[in-house]
Formats: sequence, C-alpha cells, structure tokens
Amino acid sequence: MDLFHVSCKPYKKGTFISSEEFEHTEYYNNSIKKGQNWIDEYLDSIRPDGTPERKKTLFTFDSLGNCFVFKKGQCPDGLNYYKVKMVNPIGCPMCLTDKLKKDSEEYNKRIGAEYWSPKKKWKFLEYLSDEMQIIEIMAEPDSMEKIKGQCNYLYDFEQKNKI
Repeated sequence: MDLFHVSCKPYKKGTFISSEEFEHTEYYNNSIKKGQNWIDEYLDSIRPDGTPERKKTLFTFDSLGNCFVFKKGQCPDGLNYYKVKMVNPIGCPMCLTDKLKKDSEEYNKRIGAEYWSPKKKWKFLEYLSDEMQIIEIMAEPDSMEKIKGQCNYLYDFEQKNKI
C-alpha cells in the first residue's frame, strides 16, 4: 500500500525520520497549545502493546487528498507532500479523536477500542509508525484528489456518529 506524508518542512528524497529524534511531534505540541493534548494522552494510555505513542508518532495517509485535509491551512509557506515507506504502520480512524469526551470514561473506552482496532469500514485512516523514509517528493494533489479527501472525511464523520 502506498502511504503519503504532508509537512510544513521540506525533506529530501531518501531522508529517514524516526520518532527517536524528537520528544513530541509538532502535532502534539500544537494540541498542548489548544488544550487538547489529553486526547493523545488518553489514547496512549489504552494503546495496545507494540503500537506507536501518539505523542511521538509519524502520521501518514493512503492518499494525497487525505493528506491535504489533515494539514490544510496549517503551513503559511505551503504544504510539502511525500510518498513514504513506513515500518509496521497501523491504520486508525482519524475522526474518532474528535469523538472523545473529557469526562466520559466508559464512552471513551468504546471509542478508543474502535480507534486502535477498527471494526467499521473507515475511509480516512491515519497511519502511525515510529519510522519512515521519504521515497518520493510529490506534487500537490489536484482539485479532484482534494475533494475526494474531503468526501472521505465527511463519510467517516457520519460513521463516527453511529458508534
């Protein structure tokens, strides 16, 4: 399966990135600023053995359109798209992170279980891994790819309301 990464940072083809290189991801640091870091901390507290920590994980997607939806509007100098190779990626439904509630332990356990071991059919998975290598620099997705990414997210948004 092809996986793609999007970043504000420019990388060269062949660059190897490991979560061992940083304490937390830019994504997690931004969630601290927004007061939403409890989401990653909760999911990390229930993550299955052998899965990456969300606070340190590298995120990829199975389409450039999904990359666009994930990162749009976050990089003033533009987005950089890459085809990557990951070590043992795990796919999790991204939209479920927005479904967690701060004070609902039983509810969150059900959402967390679906996040780490999806049973439903999801179209917008975030693939997590501790390592990846840039294998190709990609062009920005065209309008159709971006629309498909938005449709994938909207489909999953409706799915999450049925849990």
